Amino acid sequence: MTRLPSLRSWIPVLLPLALAACALPPGQIAPDVTKAPDYDGWSCTALSREQSRLDSALTQLSRTQQTAVAADVMTVFLVGIPLSGGGKNKEIAAAKGADVNLARRRAVAGCGA
Repeated sequence: MTRLPSLRSWIPVLLPLALAACALPPGQIAPDVTKAPDYDGWSCTALSREQSRLDSALTQLSRTQQTAVAADVMTVFLVGIPLSGGGKNKEIAAAKGADVNLARRRAVAGCGA
């Protein structure tokens, strides 16, 4: 009869997978500029409106992410695995990438701060 491996032998495999599923704090998420809009041809007024919209969206995403981080800490403590599925990691990275591209475009267009 074949004996199944002990739980201890699975820890090196499962631990990295569980940690990868954890939600990162918003400040630790890097911008993803690969899919961000380039804002080419936008007026300074339109760029300013977009900056306000983006700031608001990023604030809301960050709040949601902080909740996911707190939930992951609690579920890892209670059941050993995070349950948030990473929270809003991808959305925050995309919003930060859009922010980077927006700042570049504003600088190129000579828009004020």
